[in-house]
Amino acid sequence: MQARPAWLDRVAMTRLLVLFALFSAVPTAPARADDGIPLVGQCHASGSSAVRSRSPLASAAMEYGLKRSPSFQALVAALQETDIVAYVDSDLKPLGDTWGHVGFISKTTQCRYVRIAITAHVNLSQAAALLAHELQHVYEIAAHPEVVDNATLGAMYERFGRKANYANSYDSEEAKEMGARVAAELLTGGVLPSAKSSPAETER
Repeated sequence: MQARPAWLDRVAMTRLLVLFALFSAVPTAPARADDGIPLVGQCHASGSSAVRSRSPLASAAMEYGLKRSPSFQALVAALQETDIVAYVDSDLKPLGDTWGHVGFISKTTQCRYVRIAITAHVNLSQAAALLAHELQHVYEIAAHPEVVDNATLGAMYERFGRKANYANSYDSEEAKEMGARVAAELLTGGVLPSAKSSPAETER
């Protein structure tokens, strides 16, 4: 088996934090957090993207992941069938050792809006793997139509996630596995190694 690169070990120690103060998987079938996601056509009926980058790093990470990782491609495609819009920013001043976080923005009659922020202090492969982890959390949110603000987001992860190191922070096995899977695909040119990848230790 190919040696595990040092940067992948660092990604395995990232922190993904739910900030309640803010704004209030396999390639063919990303993991579902509950009973499945209803097909909500109205939000993206015009062909608008479910994942919208708002920084050069976020755009580069999206492009890199879509070109080189089948799991990343499938995850973004799956989000296109939901009522979620995820804005992705890069953060020049991450909180402590927090490399990324997701928070709820708002809800309309057609869409629910969330914001992802990933640290700018990573290379392109790291950014794409980290973004995949965050997007899996967004997919989990999409699976729960009762999540309409940060309070209901926290309540969902109280039931389905696990507590992390920070107050109001949670994680999920699906997100850890997605981050590790995408990292492995980027390392091997889209082909997963024969042995199961180690899950990325990140927090939501």
